[in-house]
Amino acid sequence: MIVRQIRALLYDQGYTIGGARQQFNDPGTGSTKLQSHQQVVISQLISDLEEVLSLLNEK
Repeated sequence: MIVRQIRALLYDQGYTIGGARQQFNDPGTGSTKLQSHQQVVISQLISDLEEVLSLLNEK
């Protein structure tokens, strides 16, 4: 799960590696920011699962 969060920060939200690291280490991260990040992670997970489903349907 953490890998997906890091991936979302880097690729979906455009953070640098240092910025993504700061997001995990920053104790001041608000709940709104966390909820927004969780929505990105959930969207990415859904997308990945739909891709797997389409690959399975091809066989």
